[in-house]
Amino acid sequence: MPIHLNEENGGKTLAIHVTGKLAKVDYEHFVPEFERLVLQHGKLRLLFDLTGFHGWEAGALWDEIRFDIKYYADIERLAMVGDKKWQQGMAAFFKPFTKATSRYFDHADAAEARKWLDETPRPAQANAQMIVQAKTRADARALVETARMLVADDKGLLAMDESNPTCDKRFAKLGIPQTEKVRRAYRELIVTTPGLGECISGAILYDETIRQKTKDGIPFIEVLAKAGIVLGIKVDTGAKDLAGYPREKVTEGLDGLRDRLTAYFQMGARFAKWRAVIALGAEIPSRGCIEANAQALARYAALCQEAGLVPVVEPEVLMDGDHTLEQCRQVTEEVLRTVFVQLCAQRVMLEGMILKPNMVLPGLACLRQEEVNEVADVTVTCLLRAVPAAVPGIAFLSGGQSGELASARLNAMNVRFKSRLPWAVAFSFARAIQQPALEIWRGNEAQVVAAQKALYHRARCNQAARRGEYSAAMEKT
Repeated sequence: MPIHLNEENGGKTLAIHVTGKLAKVDYEHFVPEFERLVLQHGKLRLLFDLTGFHGWEAGALWDEIRFDIKYYADIERLAMVGDKKWQQGMAAFFKPFTKATSRYFDHADAAEARKWLDETPRPAQANAQMIVQAKTRADARALVETARMLVADDKGLLAMDESNPTCDKRFAKLGIPQTEKVRRAYRELIVTTPGLGECISGAILYDETIRQKTKDGIPFIEVLAKAGIVLGIKVDTGAKDLAGYPREKVTEGLDGLRDRLTAYFQMGARFAKWRAVIALGAEIPSRGCIEANAQALARYAALCQEAGLVPVVEPEVLMDGDHTLEQCRQVTEEVLRTVFVQLCAQRVMLEGMILKPNMVLPGLACLRQEEVNEVADVTVTCLLRAVPAAVPGIAFLSGGQSGELASARLNAMNVRFKSRLPWAVAFSFARAIQQPALEIWRGNEAQVVAAQKALYHRARCNQAARRGEYSAAMEKT
C-alpha cells in the first residue's frame, strides 16, 4: 500500500507518507488503520508527506469517495507537504480534516511545516479542543465497553420488551387478565428473580416497563441495576405494511427517535433494540424490503450511538413457512450483508454495537428439519461470510424455538466453533427463557417462586450453552 503511517514525537504527531499512484483500495485500507491510531493516541497533529506521490490509478475518482472517519475532531493540526500541482487534486482526500487547522507547504518548506505543527495553540483554543476530544474518546470507549459487557462472562440478554398488545395476546392464551396491573406483576416476577444477574448481562424493556415499580415502590430500573444487569430499551414502534410490496413489512419509529433516545439515556438505559422482520416465501423477500429495513436499522443505530446507547441491531428472517435450511441461509446472508453496508454508510461504529440475528433454520412447515449440529454449521458459516470481525458479539433471537432446542443449537455453535470465532456467540431470548415461567405463573401470586425458578433455570441453561456445557440432562435437574 503506498500510504504509510509513522508515529512521531511520542505519538503526538502522525506522519503519513503517500508515494506512487493511489487506487481506491489504498484509500479503503488506510481508513480503519488511521481511525485505530486516532482512538489510541487521542489528540493528534498530522503531517501528510506527498514526496514521491505520482497521482491516481485510472478510475480512482476521489471526489466520489466518502472518507468515514469518526474521530476527525481529535485532529488538532494538519500540514500537507508536496508539489503544489497536487494541491487541488488532493482536496477530496483531505475532506474529513476540514475542521482541523490546516496549511499546505511546498517540498522546500518541509522543515517549516514541522515547526508549525510543533507550535502551541492559544490556551482558549487548546482547552476547547481538549474538551471536544475527551468527550469524543470517552463516548466511543463507553459504547465499546458497554457492548463488550453485554456479551462478557458467558452471559446473555433477556428480551422482556414485548409490546402491550403482544403481552396481552400471550396472557389471553393462558387465561391471564390483560391489564396494566397484571403486566406489572408479571414483569416484577422477572426482574426480581433471585440470581438472575448471574446469567443475564442486560434486560431489554418496553416503554411501559421502564417506568414501572415493584409492589414495594422500587423502580424496576433500580432492581436491575442492583442485580448488575444493564438496562436496555426497545425503541421501534413495530413492523407496518411496506407500501408497494404486498406481504412485506418495514419497521417504523424513526420520527422523534433522537429525543426519545436522549430521554431513555437519562433514565438509565445504556443500550437499545430495533427489530426488522423479513418474511421468506414465494418471491419474497424483495430487494426493496431488505434495503428499506436495512436502512432503517442503520439510521436507528447511528442515532443510538449519538445518544450514548449501544444499538442492538435485529434483522430477523422469520421461521414461518416451508422454506428449506438452504433458502434461509441465502436470504439471511443477503440480509446481513445489506445491513452492514448500510451500517457503514451511516458511520456506525461496529465495535459499539451488538447484532441480534436469527439462527439459520428451515421453516416451521418444512418437511425436513435438520439436526442441531447441521444448523450450527450452516449458521456459523453464514455469519462468518457476512458479519465483520469488529462486531463484539452476536446475540441470537429465539424466534419461536422451544427453550430446549434454542439452548441445544446455541451450545452446538460454541462447542464446534467458539475458539475460532472473531465475535462472542450469545443469546437474546424472550419466549425461550420466559415461556415456562409464564405457564407456571398464570397470574397466580402463589406460583411466583416456582415461576422464578423456571426462569432462572432457562437462563442458566443458556449460560451453559455459551460455554459449550449444555446437555439434555440439565433439563432434568
